[in-house]
Order: sequence, then structure tokens, then C-alpha cells
Amino acid sequence: MHINGNEVMISLLEIDTIEDEIVAYNAKDNKIITFNKMASFIWSIIMEMENTEVNVTTKQITEKIFKTFHIKEIEEKEVYADVDDILNQFIDANLIKRKA
Repeated sequence: MHINGNEVMISLLEIDTIEDEIVAYNAKDNKIITFNKMASFIWSIIMEMENTEVNVTTKQITEKIFKTFHIKEIEEKEVYADVDDILNQFIDANLIKRKA
């Protein structure tokens, strides 16, 4: 799988959904991670594409957010920045790991 042109691996997590938000347990790091609604939506997009060779981009995720949540395109830069920030948080939390 690729995200923004970078080949990545997804960490093995135990996942549960509570009211449209994800709670994940990373047994390797012994951490529980909670995702807000937007992060949960982004994570679900990533998981749909996990076993593919598709390159998922911030722009594609942003477009799906617009369509799903009926957000005005005026807010595109803000949403794009938020998506990029969430993807970086996934990397920082070792949920997504860049392959060397």
C-alpha cells in the first residue's frame, strides 16, 4: 500500500467501533488509541486499501470527506491540512510505518 507516494505497512491492531469512533489496541506497544470521528473515517479508508497497490493521497481522502460529510469546498485547505495532520499522527503513533 502507498500513502502519498510512500510505501507503508499498517500495524496490527485490535479494533472496536463505538458510536462511529474507533478504539484501537496496539499489543506490541501496549497502548490504547482513540480516534475521533474524522480520524476514524480516514482510518477506514486506509484499511479498505490496505492490501492493494493503490496510492492513497491526501487529496483523495479530502474529496471523500467532502462527499460524505457535505463539507463546503471553501474549507478545502483546512480539511486538506487536517487530513495531512491526521496521517502524520498515524505515522508518529506507529500505526502506519514507512517501508525503507
